[in-house]
Amino acid sequence: MWRQQPIPSKFRLPAVVVVAALIILARPTIQSAVSVKNEMSDKKLIVHCQSKDDDIGRHVVDVGLDLHWDFLAEIGTQFWCNLAVEDKHLCFDAYQQSDRDLCCGRIYWKVRDDGVHLVDPDDGETKSYRREWKHL
Repeated sequence: MWRQQPIPSKFRLPAVVVVAALIILARPTIQSAVSVKNEMSDKKLIVHCQSKDDDIGRHVVDVGLDLHWDFLAEIGTQFWCNLAVEDKHLCFDAYQQSDRDLCCGRIYWKVRDDGVHLVDPDDGETKSYRREWKHL
């Protein structure tokens, strides 16, 4: 009759390390994208977006165009953006964990004269109004 033998102690610690490494490396990720589109009336938009790990940089976005980037999001990923035009500015969270469930990893923002709007990626309709402009 076959009996299970205990794992020798010299193999226990390496086995624990391997299992821990697999858990860390297998963190759930989702291919994600953010788009910030300038829909203002005839004004160039200055956009600077970043996360704690990545800085997308400062960009000037013409009317009708957008700034977009792709990334692999994992638990806790967050991007925020600072927007400026003439004498107005605003700051908002462009991507957060909760938004990931809302749009399956695709987040679309439209920047208009009254502020920034979260938009449904499938039909282009506004889902919510996020922030309004503040005057400098």
